Amino acid sequence: MKSPQFGKHLTVILKEMCRRVKVPFSRVPFKSEGWFREHDWSEEEQRGFEEWLVNYLKSNIEARRELLNIPSRTSIKSLQKAASMFIFNYGWKLSD
Repeated sequence: MKSPQFGKHLTVILKEMCRRVKVPFSRVPFKSEGWFREHDWSEEEQRGFEEWLVNYLKSNIEARRELLNIPSRTSIKSLQKAASMFIFNYGWKLSD
């Protein structure tokens, strides 16, 4: 299956999500509606990813431009909120 096209920074973020659950990026069916329910991670893994995402966005204006409505906001609080929303919408399900 051919992977869908994503923006450069969304691809980096999704690859990092896949790496954290040891799933090759090319093996995730991103075109399927519930692709994010196909794998799971622990709360600790999710927190680690959220911290990584906040740092990635903080240090990368191009990523903020690609992913955020207001890319000029660089406060940790606003980036944490953006990362939390990303995880809420697209994060792997939490393991039991």
